[in-house]
Amino acid sequence: MPKQRTVKSRVEQKAVTREGLLRVARKVFTKYGYAETSVADICRAARVTHGALYHHFAGKIDIFSAVVSEIFTTLAAAIQSAADAETGWAQVEAAARAYLNACMDPTVQVILLREAPTVLAQTEFKEADATVNEPLVAGLMRRWIEMGIMRPLPLPDAARILGGAFAEAGAAIATAKDSAKARAEAEAVIHLLLAGLKAE
Repeated sequence: MPKQRTVKSRVEQKAVTREGLLRVARKVFTKYGYAETSVADICRAARVTHGALYHHFAGKIDIFSAVVSEIFTTLAAAIQSAADAETGWAQVEAAARAYLNACMDPTVQVILLREAPTVLAQTEFKEADATVNEPLVAGLMRRWIEMGIMRPLPLPDAARILGGAFAEAGAAIATAKDSAKARAEAEAVIHLLLAGLKAE
């Protein structure tokens, strides 16, 4: 029994170390950006050795990719949760607001909307997007179509197009000098776009 507990403790400790590295890396990448961040910066901030980091990640690009995946997952969960909290067409509007609200987060702006598309290989970034965002958008749209609150649309192509519109709105917010103003303008456009998809 003690031996099993020791093995479990090691596994738990590895998980804790990895989570800590990702948490710290997220903060460092947000503050300095990918190019200005080094593995040494992350290790110093996390108070771990280079060996500890390399035990979990192959290098800076690997830990950055893991951070991006975490942000994707968190964002998807927030959108899903916002939609689930409402009924009828309010679900659609709530999901849109949740995404736009997330785009005001400095970490989302820097890492997901500004850095990830250029830092990660294009195919890798598209793969991450395809495994989280596209299924989420398609799933929500399918549910709304089945509920009769959204017009029948060809999926997944319609989801890819709508997701692209949201991605562009996020990019506009992330790169604007006045994010609040850009968010308000993006929300107005998105509202009109979604209104055209509402079932009669």
